[in-house]
Amino acid sequence: MLGVIGEWLGRRRALKELRRAQRDDNRDYREFFKLEIEAARHALDRGEHADAVDAWEKVRTRFPGLALKSADAFELVLDLGRFDEAEEMMRDGQRRQPRQVSFPLGYARVAQRRGDAEEAVRRCEALLRRFFDCAEGYLLAAQCLDALGRRDEAEAVLERGAQRLPRDFAILCAHATHAEQRGDMPAALDRWRIVQQRSDHPPGVLGVARCLMDLKCYDEAERVLTEACEHYSTNGYPLISMGRLTALKGDPDEAMRYWKLARDRFPDLLAAFTDAAGMALELGRDAEADEILHEAIERFPYELGPHLTYARAAHRRRDWSVAAERWSLTCERFPTNAEAQERRAEAETAAKASL
Repeated sequence: MLGVIGEWLGRRRALKELRRAQRDDNRDYREFFKLEIEAARHALDRGEHADAVDAWEKVRTRFPGLALKSADAFELVLDLGRFDEAEEMMRDGQRRQPRQVSFPLGYARVAQRRGDAEEAVRRCEALLRRFFDCAEGYLLAAQCLDALGRRDEAEAVLERGAQRLPRDFAILCAHATHAEQRGDMPAALDRWRIVQQRSDHPPGVLGVARCLMDLKCYDEAERVLTEACEHYSTNGYPLISMGRLTALKGDPDEAMRYWKLARDRFPDLLAAFTDAAGMALELGRDAEADEILHEAIERFPYELGPHLTYARAAHRRRDWSVAAERWSLTCERFPTNAEAQERRAEAETAAKASL
């Protein structure tokens, strides 16, 4: 009897060890799969498309199950432009897990990324008939309808989403933003106030302030932003907005002070640099603008906007050798930018002629 029990306990321990090893192997495989996907992503980010495709095909062949289920893999396939393959991944996922919303949503996203906004809208509507609480479905449908110029339909979709999901932060923000983009500031103000009431996050109060500024209710906007600067002291956007408000009120020096404060406290906010540089250029303070923009392109080497403004400033004042140097840097970092290529040639020609 004891021998039988001992044998049974031994088998049980062996089975537990086997299951533990299988779990560990799966974790190891998942980690390796994740690393391979990241390697393909890095290759794509470097512009090495063929290497990214090669890396993806190898990992897909080795881990076909994980490749079908991984959200990171799906995003990679989309970015590689392999839309037929991405659709097949989503169709297969829907067959396997028909109650999982991510697959019909992904199916709609493939159509959008392919550039077929009409088909994306149709797929979103099919998605929302089954999953009426999918916020991403409303957002994607509205985005595609806007791209098609069907703004009233986009508004209706967002209205439906806001009614269906009255606490969803992304839906409420999109609903308010849509009214703002259409220029309906009273409606936008009402909607941003709803966002502000239902969530303690900066976008609501910033949207309220932005609408008040557009409606020229400067005193109320100042009160809102003063409170926001205190309440959201770890967020730099209220300071940036306060700078924009003081600029609208005709006090550029005070605006520059706010933007300097934002740069000092939150040096990773690009708007604190671009707003200040734009104001300095408007005031004819070119040296100050150059200093701000130089810091911006050092801190944000792959943001196109500051590079263009920096080069345009020198080009506009006909400082040709400096302009040529700045356009060359822009071409180096953004080789497909047509303006940089054209302006560099102009500046180099003018610089040679002035010698």
